[in-house]
Amino acid sequence: MGATSWLQARIPFSRRRSYQRPRWGHTLKITCLTENLASGGAQRQLCSLAVLLKTRGWDVSVLTYFPQNFFQSYLIDNGVSHLEFDGCNRLSRIFEIRRILRNSDHDVVLSFLRTPNILAEISSFPGRKWGLVVSERTGWPNGQETRESWRTWFHYLADYVVVNSNKNRGILTFQAPWLIKKVRTIYNSVDLERFKPDSSGNQEDDVIRLLVVGRVSAEKNVFGLMRAFRKVVDCFPGKDIQLDWYGDSFKETGAGVQGPDGLFVRALKMRAALGLEKRFHFFPPTVDIAAKYQQASALILASFYEGMPNVVCEAMASGLPVLMSDVGDARELVIDGKDGFVFDSNADDDIAAKIGDFVRLPVAEKRSLGEFSRMRAVEMFGEERFVGQFADLLEAASERL
Repeated sequence: MGATSWLQARIPFSRRRSYQRPRWGHTLKITCLTENLASGGAQRQLCSLAVLLKTRGWDVSVLTYFPQNFFQSYLIDNGVSHLEFDGCNRLSRIFEIRRILRNSDHDVVLSFLRTPNILAEISSFPGRKWGLVVSERTGWPNGQETRESWRTWFHYLADYVVVNSNKNRGILTFQAPWLIKKVRTIYNSVDLERFKPDSSGNQEDDVIRLLVVGRVSAEKNVFGLMRAFRKVVDCFPGKDIQLDWYGDSFKETGAGVQGPDGLFVRALKMRAALGLEKRFHFFPPTVDIAAKYQQASALILASFYEGMPNVVCEAMASGLPVLMSDVGDARELVIDGKDGFVFDSNADDDIAAKIGDFVRLPVAEKRSLGEFSRMRAVEMFGEERFVGQFADLLEAASERL
């Protein structure tokens, strides 16, 4: 649907000056704003939420401004409309989003990620006729919390601010104590029917298959993980240990990724120098990521910073042990020796040691870790809890006007 027809559908003739907003619990009209529909965790969560709200009978649309559309078919197949516009420079993008949001007849705008949050908040000034809920989905690198604190002032314009980890909630309210009554923590959701353990069992000991899901980027610590993995391979010469990385940034062009000095090119050079070409594999993103979880022995996430990693939630639901860095809510997600291991992402030796601890476990203990992961995922990441908490906030935001 083009921008014009989408706006016509959202803006009634006469602008509905006598329009009465739905009372608590009734159908709402929601516009979701984010950067794109790429295969990232934030996009997956927003699209899942849009579809879940749609199944409640709400009128939900998604607005994006960059052309990555990994999840577009998922939205369309589930009856959620999608408006994408591109070709704008940064300044004109602000005015275009402001025009769309201010001229659309919605009850609430819900934005995901930092830049869309600011765009939604700018669009709400100096006054609005709709509720506004913004959601911070990622953490901050150490030392950047203060440099990023200027963003919190825009949250004055929102009704609620959602974070997906208690760690990020603490950072945000420390930076801006005046936000404490607006901030809510809502953990990610997982489709527990789609992401579930392989009933045939996936913990064979002939191959240890570690799985990474995420962009090939500096904050994901690709170089540190590669060095640590080499140490593990050397420590277990008789073991077939493989690492499969599914992510999309290495498909892009530009010096930041694939140019002569790009991160992915440097990663390939390091892989060759370490002799890991037959063990450390890069793959493009896949729509059948659930099957990859079932085929893996464990998930590993070596990031320098995270909020609530979507891949950790999915892996736990799939019955995988999780090896992750001590970032975000890691200590609330992973109990050392119970459903995985936590390590220091800045210490290659510690990453290697925790991978080694997992490799040494007997098959039965590996399976026990996976079963405990699944049990905790069911408790923490159910879709009904997720959509219910967001629906309550969206309804409350629509009532605050």
